[in-house]
Amino acid sequence: MAQHYVDIIKNAIAEYDNNQHSQDTYNAIAWIGLYNTIAWNNLTNEEKETLIENKNNFIQNDTDTCD
Repeated sequence: MAQHYVDIIKNAIAEYDNNQHSQDTYNAIAWIGLYNTIAWNNLTNEEKETLIENKNNFIQNDTDTCD
């Protein structure tokens, strides 16, 4: 069920952002909202690390701000 909602959130963020970033970035942002939930804890360590890395890369490299 979490994956269903992650996909909906990921697609909504991408649409709102006019797809300026990769789908991996939007996926990471959507999953970070589920951090430390049962769904998050059911991911493999590799999946968690990839999501965190993608989120951190977005934060460090995004020069746009929400005005």
